[in-house]
Amino acid sequence: MKSKTFLLGSINILLNNYFYQFFIFLFFLKGDFIIISEIIFLIAPLIFFKESFSSNHRTLLLSDKRLNFYKIFFKQRVIYATLILIIYLFFINYFAKSEDTLFLILIVILMKFMWFNELTITNHEINSDKKKIIGNLILLIILYMFFTYYIFLPSKNLLYIPIIIIVFLALKYIYMNKTNFLYIFKNFKIQKKIDYKLLSTISINLVNLIWRISFFVLLEKEYSGVLFSVFALMSFPSSLYNNTIGMLLETQNKYKNAFKSILMIYYFFILYLMYYIFVNKIVPLNNSILSNFSMTVGLFSFVGSLIMIFAISKRIKIINSKKLKRKILFQTDIMYSIINVLSLVIVYFLFGSYFFSVLFFISSISSLIYYIYYKKLNHGE
Repeated sequence: MKSKTFLLGSINILLNNYFYQFFIFLFFLKGDFIIISEIIFLIAPLIFFKESFSSNHRTLLLSDKRLNFYKIFFKQRVIYATLILIIYLFFINYFAKSEDTLFLILIVILMKFMWFNELTITNHEINSDKKKIIGNLILLIILYMFFTYYIFLPSKNLLYIPIIIIVFLALKYIYMNKTNFLYIFKNFKIQKKIDYKLLSTISINLVNLIWRISFFVLLEKEYSGVLFSVFALMSFPSSLYNNTIGMLLETQNKYKNAFKSILMIYYFFILYLMYYIFVNKIVPLNNSILSNFSMTVGLFSFVGSLIMIFAISKRIKIINSKKLKRKILFQTDIMYSIINVLSLVIVYFLFGSYFFSVLFFISSISSLIYYIYYKKLNHGE
């Protein structure tokens, strides 16, 4: 894979997979913590279903480089997306306010589009198809520019533009690929064997769902909004490495130093952002308790982020270089998820919801089980 193709592919997948986090970041800069809390709560089930049924597809495609997996995974996502969309339309109808409905529906449509687009980008990366990667990147940049404008200068009529474009692209894809949806459903088979790969993905995302719902229910909206925002910023490096770019870096070793440099720049940016918000009081905080809560979340989560990116890098190494040990690794994922749920329960009942501020740090300490397992595998060789 050429350097330019690698860079373009990495930017593509970054913009594609972290679109809703971009929403959260912009609302965070505006100081709209309540809006952040409501959006995260409403899309939490969608994130759970979407990410659970991904089943490490991108990571496995890049690791095994079997292009026939692309069509198999794409068909699976069509089935899952159809079922999720039906369920989620009821969810939006029940929870959403009338003035927010169109915006929330658009977020759902976009997240579905990005979900399918992830596989398409990965396929282009494997084929080193630079032209298609650039075309996809231009589309994503336009979407980012459009929503940046909308968030700061909202107008309901603007929302119809991306909806029409995405529907057009979906119909174009169906026509060009002669997609037979009845054939997709006809060949869908339920596996009778335990799929630890799928269970690991579901367990990790179920924990995220439980955390998000718990934050929304047990905290005031300003506090949960701060928590959602900080967790999104601090979990971004490890999430990016685990779900998006980690396998690329493992299979393309020469780019690791470049990633480390970018990672260092990101953490300096986070430190500057924390300084900018809390010292210069750019984001309006309502009271000293909320201000202290925000500072605690920021500092503990920052340290936790450094620990977690280290641990997650070992998880990706095991998937790539210890392929026969993947089953045990996926079982470790389930164990890690159970620990995270227990930490939420213990913190709440022993210390109260205010101390949810340290949960990300606790989770990062727990993630070191991947490092322990990696060392054990190397020692056993």
